[in-house]
Amino acid sequence: VIEYWAIEKAVKAASAGSTTPSEMRAAYDKLASVAYIDTVQGKDLLIEGSGDAMKVRFAYEKRIPLSGPASLVIAYCGH
Repeated sequence: VIEYWAIEKAVKAASAGSTTPSEMRAAYDKLASVAYIDTVQGKDLLIEGSGDAMKVRFAYEKRIPLSGPASLVIAYCGH
């Protein structure tokens, strides 16, 4: 959950100062490298629109091995 919050915070910060999707991805990648986020990269962001109307979404899964072939899968998505 902490990683999800860090990703969400980086997305919000990157979108605040960006006007195009390419600027948004570049800004997110810089913030993600500082925060040691490697789960979601700028290329993984789903960005619609530009400027003030830009909407950003992301989704990823976290797999936690339990025992033998069993594992717990947590699906995260944010916007």
